[in-house]
Amino acid sequence: MMKILALVLTLLGAASVVRAEDVNPQVVNITVKNGSDLAFGSNAISNVRLSDNAEFNQIDFQLSEPIATEFSKLTSENVGNQIAISVCGEVISRPTVLSPIYGGGLALAGLEWERARELTDILSGRRLCN
Repeated sequence: MMKILALVLTLLGAASVVRAEDVNPQVVNITVKNGSDLAFGSNAISNVRLSDNAEFNQIDFQLSEPIATEFSKLTSENVGNQIAISVCGEVISRPTVLSPIYGGGLALAGLEWERARELTDILSGRRLCN
């Protein structure tokens, strides 16, 4: 009986501990009006940095391959068009693509400090979407 109870407790304990790095849902979605989209999880993101200055808060991050190449293609095909950048299903930004974006470096700016901190944790994989 004790062995069964210990096994059940062990299984329940293991099932209840979920870390953000153990699951990697697609947290970011970039969509274009023509229907093109690019979705990826925090495992495709690195070098997430939150900076603040007197004017605005900004999250800088780097996309890894092959997502960076796909993002370059998406922006190349949509110069002059608006894209929507969503995190956890919420549209965070709707920039217009002025030129192709190569190299996979992105920045999200103009966010409230607390929201920027939440998004930084989500993008870096330290926090799951609500």
